[in-house]
Amino acid sequence: MRLTSTLGTLVIFAILSAASPPTVRGELVHYWSLDNTPNDVVGGIVGTLHGGTSFQSGAPAVPGGGQSAHFDGAAGTYINTHFEPALSESDQLTICLWARLPINASAGTDLLGFEQTGSSTLRIGVRMNDGLRIWAQLRDGNNDATIVESQAGFFDDQWHFIVLSRGNDSIKLYVDGGLADTQADATTAINMAGQMSILIGAEYHVDQQLISRNEFSGDIDEVMYFDEVLTADDVACMFGTPPASGQTDCDSNGQIDVFEVCDGVHTDCNDNGIPDSCELANNDCNANMVPDDCEPDQDDDGVIDDCDNCVDFRNPNQTDIDGDGFGDVCDNCPNIPNVDQADMNEDGVGDICPCPERGDMNDDGLVNAEDIQLFVARVLGS
Repeated sequence: MRLTSTLGTLVIFAILSAASPPTVRGELVHYWSLDNTPNDVVGGIVGTLHGGTSFQSGAPAVPGGGQSAHFDGAAGTYINTHFEPALSESDQLTICLWARLPINASAGTDLLGFEQTGSSTLRIGVRMNDGLRIWAQLRDGNNDATIVESQAGFFDDQWHFIVLSRGNDSIKLYVDGGLADTQADATTAINMAGQMSILIGAEYHVDQQLISRNEFSGDIDEVMYFDEVLTADDVACMFGTPPASGQTDCDSNGQIDVFEVCDGVHTDCNDNGIPDSCELANNDCNANMVPDDCEPDQDDDGVIDDCDNCVDFRNPNQTDIDGDGFGDVCDNCPNIPNVDQADMNEDGVGDICPCPERGDMNDDGLVNAEDIQLFVARVLGS
């Protein structure tokens, strides 16, 4: 469902300082995956890069894989976009994002800023208040504001999951799956009925003749906007299993994948945020509804044991010249089909092999030291 009333300006800040599954969830209406695109991949809203903003991958690991947006903190560095939430004081919302907060982060910078010009604002950012803290603020048209803030300890060059929710007469801030702060909602004149501007990596402040200010230095990824209050269980679920980058509803059933995994509706054997049922194409050789990358592979050749024609010997190409189901590297008679692999005298050569082949372990027409080495290796199982 989409929100139908009007809201004020919402701002989320990172503040530097000393530190039964849910059954009803709102719709994910906006999602900036930040995988080499500033666009909203769910709501279809186009975004633009400004200043020293770029996309990057690699260490430190990006939540959900893919890329993240990097901001150099210089003036005019941000991602700019607009949308029309049509929110009011009675409406609910949840905003989630991942951020890598540098050890030397500056106080008074914003990770995210929403603003309805001349009305309400929402900000998430960093400020100095008895140390560096993660901080979020919602301010209405009467200039009434509610602020929630974390304790210190999140500025370590590592990724952290930050969530701001509004609803049920309270505003809550979560960090890394746990509740950091909750306050009664003091805003009463929220008005975001028209187009709302959003900056990722800065604060939007047009009414002060500024397009951006408080530019952030660091990395941001997986920005999500829900039209409902997510529960503590939902937040813990998303922190434990970040969504695969750009992937939210692989089976198109209207439910967020990671929530279905946490609720037990789907399994996720490799903990990548994608239900196993969506990863079976060309990845389930034994047709048991379990992705191959979660099945045993004793010889680590990329072919799971149930489908490997040589379980104990690495042979990624699975070559089987005689077609008897045993790979050449472990077949005791590779040129003649012998599905029983009978070897009465246990000399490593199948009984069906003709005498001229006995002793010629590598089938090169010679019996020499190389054959002895192969024979010993087979007897010892190495």
